[in-house]
Amino acid sequence: ELRRRVQDGVADQFDMDTPFTVYADINNDGLLDAGDTPYVDALSSVASSNSIGLLVVADAPSSPTPAAGAGATVEVTVTASSGIDAGDTVGTPLVSDAGADVVGGAAQIVVGNGVLTVQDGFVISSAVIGVSKVSEVKEDPVNGTSNPKAIPGAIVEYQITATNTGSEDATGVGFVDDLSTLPVSVDTGGYPTVTVGGPFDAEIEQDGTVIFQCTLDASDGDTDGCGLFTDEVRILPAALTLDDSGGATGAATARFRVMVD
Repeated sequence: ELRRRVQDGVADQFDMDTPFTVYADINNDGLLDAGDTPYVDALSSVASSNSIGLLVVADAPSSPTPAAGAGATVEVTVTASSGIDAGDTVGTPLVSDAGADVVGGAAQIVVGNGVLTVQDGFVISSAVIGVSKVSEVKEDPVNGTSNPKAIPGAIVEYQITATNTGSEDATGVGFVDDLSTLPVSVDTGGYPTVTVGGPFDAEIEQDGTVIFQCTLDASDGDTDGCGLFTDEVRILPAALTLDDSGGATGAATARFRVMVD
């Protein structure tokens, strides 16, 4: 998922999709929320205010997809006008009176900045997930747990680690591993109870703590979020987030065991 945020001093590297929409920040919180309306429809409600915040909203292009950290500059020009009517129709632009001082006559117009131009921009912010997988032979039928080898009948543990190196949290993270090309079968009951129930066939560890355990039954028959779908192992917790801190909670490791055929 791509998310956009406004940031000063953005280098222009791509174009946002059109059309843009400008909202009046009615509650002045700097966020687009339910109280804000398109500025063209909000002129009457903010016309008497001393100031109004504007929120520029646009979508990033889907193709080509901008890289995380890429920016697109946006320029907004505001022109002072003589006012608006009941239909939100803008009046004529205000221009400072260039004539001589009028004493006792009609009021003169003095505009400090009749036209104001502001530049800002959008920056692409997204999660960037890297995945690594390692294996460890736990035991074999000849050597037991003493320097075991990957021979038929050996128990091998697979460890799959997902790490977020992006600038946004990654939510709803899960693990899927296709075993169809490997001469192995899933080994069950390899993990003692840490959460509830058990023993379990798979687990997930984050920041040094086991946070999820499950069984790899056929097609997730017990609906615990894990299952063996033909030769595909799926470990899908209900909620797993890898944050963007770059620390321990920005990574998680799923573990399960197989037997060498």
